[in-house]
Amino acid sequence: MRLLQGLQSVCCVVGALLASAVSLRAQTLSFEANWFPSGDYTPVPITHLYGGFTWTFFGVVDRRFFGTDVNGFVTTAIRTNSDVVGYNEYGEVATLSRGSPFRFSSAWVASGQREGMVLDLRGYDALGIQVENAAYVIGSTPIQITPNWAKLWSVSFSATGGTPQTLVNTFAIDDIEVADVLYESTTAPEPATVGLLGIGLLGLAAAHRTRKP
Repeated sequence: MRLLQGLQSVCCVVGALLASAVSLRAQTLSFEANWFPSGDYTPVPITHLYGGFTWTFFGVVDRRFFGTDVNGFVTTAIRTNSDVVGYNEYGEVATLSRGSPFRFSSAWVASGQREGMVLDLRGYDALGIQVENAAYVIGSTPIQITPNWAKLWSVSFSATGGTPQTLVNTFAIDDIEVADVLYESTTAPEPATVGLLGIGLLGLAAAHRTRKP
């Protein structure tokens, strides 16, 4: 009976750990479809609803708009195998937010038409308090940023600097990876934790064998 109870306890712990590890529901926000269901990309509203999120000062642009010109919008679209990418409308601070917590995992970004631009990211909690911050130097070649910030309610994006000083401080962004963390109770188990649970199971099995008549 004690052996059975021990096995049940270990199984409960393992189940809880595994459940917390796979509880994240991920999605990719790519701008390619349903940003405007009509397919019309103009005019761009200051606030837009898409993918269950509120986007402020975010717009979309089709790489074919630039013809043969090559810039960060075009290279980002090519890198993500799409025609449409997002950008910060009017060069303003753009914000991605939702009425429930989410994980901001990664995104592909590039400067619009400058080199050496600094992209500043800030994450905020439910009270609007900044809890995360990161800065990336970006150019016309897209890079994948991987903040992997958890339990945020909003993320802001702002771009400054860069050369040559042409147009406004716009950046391109695509394939934003986010995940729902409403049911995330703990982080994924460390390898050491899983190892200890395995040792515990082996110990219980050995004890059971030695007690057999």
